[in-house]
Amino acid sequence: MSTPESDQLELQVFFRRSLRSSTQHKRPMPYLDPKHYVYYLRRQVALSNGVKPKNKRKSEDTDVTLELPSVYYLLQKLKEDLQAANKKFLLEFVAEPQNGVRLVLDLLNSCWRIQIDQELSWIHDSERQFLLRNALREEHECLLCLKNCIKLKEAVTMVMKHSNGLSTLAFCITSNCRKSRLLALQLLTTVCQASFDGNERVLEAMTSVKLAYGESVRFKFMMSMLKSGTRNSTDFKCAVLVLINTILLRTHDLDQKVRLQCEFKEAGLNILKLEEELFEKTTPTNDSFWKEISKWKERYVNIQEIMSESQQMASQIKALKNEVEHLHKMNKKLEAQKRSLMHAEIKKLETTEMNESYYKEIKSPHQYPVDIIGSGHPNNDEIIINVPTVFSSKKKLASRSRASASYHSRQLTPKTILFNFKLRKKW
Repeated sequence: MSTPESDQLELQVFFRRSLRSSTQHKRPMPYLDPKHYVYYLRRQVALSNGVKPKNKRKSEDTDVTLELPSVYYLLQKLKEDLQAANKKFLLEFVAEPQNGVRLVLDLLNSCWRIQIDQELSWIHDSERQFLLRNALREEHECLLCLKNCIKLKEAVTMVMKHSNGLSTLAFCITSNCRKSRLLALQLLTTVCQASFDGNERVLEAMTSVKLAYGESVRFKFMMSMLKSGTRNSTDFKCAVLVLINTILLRTHDLDQKVRLQCEFKEAGLNILKLEEELFEKTTPTNDSFWKEISKWKERYVNIQEIMSESQQMASQIKALKNEVEHLHKMNKKLEAQKRSLMHAEIKKLETTEMNESYYKEIKSPHQYPVDIIGSGHPNNDEIIINVPTVFSSKKKLASRSRASASYHSRQLTPKTILFNFKLRKKW
């Protein structure tokens, strides 16, 4: 049986579980508001450009002074808040007047410039390594912040409106940090997919990388990374193929697509070699790398196959034309034979009609008068009968009139045929 103490314990456990579940589903509060993040980012960008801001500021609400946090710590907190925040927080940070994406891109550009700054060669090795390490860390955090922001279309628009936004992302492909290279490729792919003219803008950014590093063709560094056998580089290789396939897919002009394919091959892209590497590593067939290779093969425009197919089609068309001409000639011959057969059939019908009409005239005893020669002489054994002959159905009336005339005049006409019938009378 239950006691009051046990009931109290059960209630306490129930309330604790309910409180835990409510706190788990509840989103954590952001470290700073979007406007405060923007304020600190502006100061960091100014500091990176050589302008030294004040280290402390007074809060608007209280007289408490706020110290300027480090860039890495600020970007880390911003990344966490953007990842866990709702759409309202993202819109407030991205849209005007805050325009936080522009500030993150400016800070990313400054981090990249530190990595290629030649003045660092005069600094002590330990200090130079410290600066480069911090620059790489900040670069990676900036890219993560952009990845969380770029979920919104407004953020993609802000990246494209930035004067050096896409070129900065393209330069990050050459970073010394592998994770930063991977993030830069993913961001460029997202820009290609999300925007109508993102494909052309990304190609322009890759052209700026080519000019800055003196490459013979674009995508030279990317292809060299594909050919390299570094450890744990499968994700990067897959991201490179995803970007290449996206660029080709978004290119609608066939000539431009063929030029890009040739440019990729000239830069060092070799799909067969990549397949051999995957076979050696026994990569499963459902891996994303295999899928990207199959997409490349499906969308690849093979000029040699197209030329051979066009030649085959031309030869087939020529053979079909010859066959059509031969059929036309045979058709003409058959029509001529048909006409000759029809004329022959018509003549045959005319002759049969003539013969039928002739036999009808002979068989009818009272149709025409009969001229009997020597009928007045009973002693004669031979009796000559004059029967008019009809030569055509059109001359029936004329023949009948001539037969009647011969009957009365007992004179034979030239067209009358005499049939002698010998009648033997047996008296």
